[in-house]
Amino acid sequence: MMLNNRATSVKYVRDFILEITFKDGKTFTLDFRPMVESESGWLYDDLKNPGVFQKVKVNGLTLEWPTGLDFCPDGLRYCCEMGRICSDAEIVDAFARVPVG
Repeated sequence: MMLNNRATSVKYVRDFILEITFKDGKTFTLDFRPMVESESGWLYDDLKNPGVFQKVKVNGLTLEWPTGLDFCPDGLRYCCEMGRICSDAEIVDAFARVPVG
């Protein structure tokens, strides 16, 4: 994980939109609706309720909801840079192309 990819604050904006600030001071607004609407299972089902969704917190590294769902800090930053929620496959592919060292 790159240190600048550490989330430092999150603010609920409306619906499923969050404003996320990272350690390097950059702030992004990201709509999580595609994730909430397309995913299912015990981690996601309660997030369809905006009252639960807006209880998101920063856990010291990244975003975390009361359901236990959290994000890989690097994946979260990648989605913010892209301006949208990206699929797991897209994130894995993007990081596979990053040179190590």
